[in-house]
Amino acid sequence: PIAMQLQTGVTRKSHVRARGKLRSAHRPPALYVVGNSTRVHINDQRSGKLFLVDTGAEVSVIPYSYGAHQPSDLHLTAANGTRIKTFGPKTLVLNLGLSRPFTWTFEMADVSRSIIGADFLHYFGLLVDVRRQRLVDPADKRTVTSAVTATPSARTALLAVARSPDWDRLLQDFPSVTRESPVPESFRHGVEHILETKGPPLFARPRR
Repeated sequence: PIAMQLQTGVTRKSHVRARGKLRSAHRPPALYVVGNSTRVHINDQRSGKLFLVDTGAEVSVIPYSYGAHQPSDLHLTAANGTRIKTFGPKTLVLNLGLSRPFTWTFEMADVSRSIIGADFLHYFGLLVDVRRQRLVDPADKRTVTSAVTATPSARTALLAVARSPDWDRLLQDFPSVTRESPVPESFRHGVEHILETKGPPLFARPRR
């Protein structure tokens, strides 16, 4: 997986003349908001997976180990200009600890972590409270606190490059291809898989 570019603020000094003397004055970091301790991470209570909430990422992504390994024609660009391969969309239903589930189609990509990007936040109207380290749902004022604090994190700034419209139309015609397949409560067929065994079941005593 590609190591994302880390962009943090740099403390600079400037000389200020006061009462005939030069003294050094510290300026605040120019990019303080994307420092080491201001990223918001939210747990999906359904899967236990940790998602980085990144408003600088244009597209929401998950590591491609979740599913297919066949590269798609959509490419993402990291903050340092590196191109990131994608492997198609996958729809997940997230439980972020708020009052409603969130069904979203993520891009499987060559990244090391799952990222909730600006597309997800914009669609569901969620707000990121960086100072209080939480995610806010204005619909009912519910909030969920970041699962991780003071953790170094790279600035992702994932930018999307448009894929072929034929590919998008094909996925719209067959939405079940990219969605999770829950186990149905009842089946529409009478096919059963049976393993016939004879004799008592085998077992072994635990050993230390």
